[in-house]
Amino acid sequence: MKYWLFSGVAPSSAAEARARTLAEHPPALSVGGSLASAPAQFHDVGPGTYAACAGIFDAKTMDAMDSPFGCTQLVVHDEPVLELAIALQP
Repeated sequence: MKYWLFSGVAPSSAAEARARTLAEHPPALSVGGSLASAPAQFHDVGPGTYAACAGIFDAKTMDAMDSPFGCTQLVVHDEPVLELAIALQP
Protein backbone atom coordinates (compact mmCIF):
# COMPACT_ATOMS: atom_id res chain seq x y z
CA MET A 1 0.00 0.00 0.00
CA LYS A 2 1.05 3.57 -0.62
CA TYR A 3 -0.22 6.31 1.71
CA TRP A 4 0.04 10.11 1.53
CA LEU A 5 -1.00 13.13 3.59
CA PHE A 6 -1.57 16.07 1.25
CA SER A 7 -2.28 19.57 2.50
CA GLY A 8 -5.49 21.07 1.16
CA VAL A 9 -7.52 19.53 -1.66
CA ALA A 10 -7.33 15.80 -2.32
CA PRO A 11 -5.83 14.60 -5.61
CA SER A 12 -8.48 13.16 -7.92
CA SER A 13 -6.37 10.18 -9.03
CA ALA A 14 -3.23 8.20 -8.26
CA ALA A 15 -1.56 9.90 -11.25
CA GLU A 16 -2.25 13.31 -9.70
CA ALA A 17 -1.00 12.03 -6.32
CA ARG A 18 2.25 10.88 -7.93
CA ALA A 19 2.70 14.26 -9.66
CA ARG A 20 1.92 16.19 -6.47
CA THR A 21 4.36 14.01 -4.53
CA LEU A 22 7.17 15.21 -6.80
CA ALA A 23 6.10 18.85 -6.46
CA GLU A 24 5.01 19.00 -2.80
CA HIS A 25 6.95 16.23 -0.99
CA PRO A 26 4.07 15.31 1.35
CA PRO A 27 4.47 12.76 4.13
CA ALA A 28 4.20 9.34 2.43
CA LEU A 29 4.55 5.67 3.33
CA SER A 30 4.98 2.53 1.26
CA VAL A 31 4.01 -0.65 3.10
CA GLY A 32 4.09 -4.19 1.75
CA GLY A 33 4.19 -7.85 2.66
CA SER A 34 2.55 -8.87 5.91
CA LEU A 35 2.24 -5.20 6.93
CA ALA A 36 0.14 -4.24 3.88
CA SER A 37 -3.11 -4.88 5.74
CA ALA A 38 -1.96 -3.27 9.00
CA PRO A 39 -2.95 0.32 9.80
CA ALA A 40 -0.47 2.91 8.50
CA GLN A 41 0.97 5.32 11.03
CA PHE A 42 2.11 8.89 10.46
CA HIS A 43 3.83 10.53 13.41
CA ASP A 44 4.41 14.18 14.34
CA VAL A 45 1.75 15.57 12.00
CA GLY A 46 0.97 19.19 12.84
CA PRO A 47 -2.57 20.52 13.19
CA GLY A 48 -4.29 21.26 9.89
CA THR A 49 -6.56 19.91 7.19
CA TYR A 50 -5.16 17.12 5.06
CA ALA A 51 -6.24 14.71 2.35
CA ALA A 52 -5.29 11.22 3.55
CA CYS A 53 -4.94 9.05 0.43
CA ALA A 54 -4.13 5.42 -0.29
CA GLY A 55 -3.41 3.26 -3.32
CA ILE A 56 -2.07 -0.19 -4.11
CA PHE A 57 1.73 -0.27 -4.34
CA ASP A 58 3.23 -1.51 -7.62
CA ALA A 59 6.63 -3.17 -7.10
CA LYS A 60 7.55 -2.64 -10.78
CA THR A 61 7.26 1.16 -10.65
CA MET A 62 7.88 1.52 -6.89
CA ASP A 63 4.79 3.74 -6.67
CA ALA A 64 1.00 3.54 -6.52
CA MET A 65 -0.97 1.91 -9.30
CA ASP A 66 -3.70 3.95 -11.00
CA SER A 67 -6.44 1.96 -9.27
CA PRO A 68 -7.71 1.30 -6.75
CA PHE A 69 -7.15 4.73 -5.19
CA GLY A 70 -9.00 6.80 -2.59
CA CYS A 71 -8.80 9.79 -0.27
CA THR A 72 -10.61 11.12 2.75
CA GLN A 73 -10.41 14.48 4.50
CA LEU A 74 -8.52 14.51 7.76
CA VAL A 75 -8.53 17.36 10.27
CA VAL A 76 -5.73 17.10 12.81
CA HIS A 77 -6.13 18.97 16.07
CA ASP A 78 -4.05 18.30 19.16
CA GLU A 79 -5.27 14.73 19.75
CA PRO A 80 -2.37 12.33 20.31
CA VAL A 81 -3.96 9.50 18.25
CA LEU A 82 -6.42 9.63 15.39
CA GLU A 83 -7.64 6.69 13.30
CA LEU A 84 -9.48 6.78 10.01
CA ALA A 85 -10.42 4.52 7.13
CA ILE A 86 -9.82 5.28 3.45
CA ALA A 87 -12.16 3.72 0.91
CA LEU A 88 -10.40 2.64 -2.28
CA GLN A 89 -12.27 3.10 -5.56
CA PRO A 90 -11.63 0.67 -8.44
